[in-house]
Amino acid sequence: MFKKDSTTEPETKEGYIIDVKKNRKLTTGEIVVGNIQVAVIHVWKIEGNNNVKIGNDVILGFAYDHTANKSVKANYTYVNTSHVAEQVPVGKYLVYVLLDNSIGMGRLAYSHTTFQVKKENLKM
Repeated sequence: MFKKDSTTEPETKEGYIIDVKKNRKLTTGEIVVGNIQVAVIHVWKIEGNNNVKIGNDVILGFAYDHTANKSVKANYTYVNTSHVAEQVPVGKYLVYVLLDNSIGMGRLAYSHTTFQVKKENLKM
């Protein structure tokens, strides 16, 4: 959706891409990077609220908002994938990734972090 008329304002496109990867060592000693199967990815929009944290109910898609003293459901949930791309509003997000139960792939390992989606002007 690009505007070709140079007199108009450029369109904006916001979103995120999450790729879950793992380094694998080949028998030759070479290191290759490949996707790793994920059991679940949860994403919460936490704009303006740094008190949303991962808690005991994260597997069910809930984080805990310590300011409001209540659980908040994930805005986006993905299962059995290693790659997601989503168009989302600008803002701050919290992501949680849980690996599947595969032997040798970090069996049920998990991680979480925050990230920022910013406006990007696309010019043609």
